[in-house]
Amino acid sequence: MSLRILLVEEDPAHAETLQNAVRDRMLSNEIDYETSTNVHAAAELLRTHYYDLLILDILLPVRDGGHPIGDGGVRLLRALKTHTDLRLPGYIIGLTARENLAALYGPAQFYWIRV
Repeated sequence: MSLRILLVEEDPAHAETLQNAVRDRMLSNEIDYETSTNVHAAAELLRTHYYDLLILDILLPVRDGGHPIGDGGVRLLRALKTHTDLRLPGYIIGLTARENLAALYGPAQFYWIRV
């Protein structure tokens, strides 16, 4: 059985680097990646597929062709909490280069336990 990962990152070079980093550290080569470059496309994938792991850039465009916004990834996290039609991944890793993210949203604002 393979590990299913959804990687949401608007920069193709960063996405490839992340895929390689995860692949290099896994004990198994059986990893199925799907990638998305914006919040809307990621939500569509989460409506129809279950993922073991969501790797989510926080600075993302909302729609294809849009500019990245500071809370793009946060919007997807909020949607996962409030929209029952989205399948909650087993684990979520949020990535950002923004040092002030905790000051903006609080360090544990989007932490929840899956029951």
